Amino acid sequence: ETACPQQWRAALDEVMRSPFTTAIPGHGERMTRNQFNTYRVAFGAFVDCVHSDASVHECGDVWGAGIASLLNDPARQERVSRNVEYYVTYLRNTGGKSRDCLTN
Repeated sequence: ETACPQQWRAALDEVMRSPFTTAIPGHGERMTRNQFNTYRVAFGAFVDCVHSDASVHECGDVWGAGIASLLNDPARQERVSRNVEYYVTYLRNTGGKSRDCLTN
């Protein structure tokens, strides 16, 4: 989750290494292996963007474009892109992780 993005990224990678066919996330619809990988890759790109010099808006667009195929709705994609901008600022202001993140 966004409190510990590097740990979340590692967890997504670990799940991807397992031989699953369907992922059932805690939120949202079931995901095929390909859909899960789409989410995983988009999350990695988003985290990379947070640690770059890209604007908050650009990082929101990275996330929205990365998961666009999972949303199937351009208006929702735009809302998601703008909503995630909060996390870019939050993570940049806290050194890339929440103060609540217990690990490095």
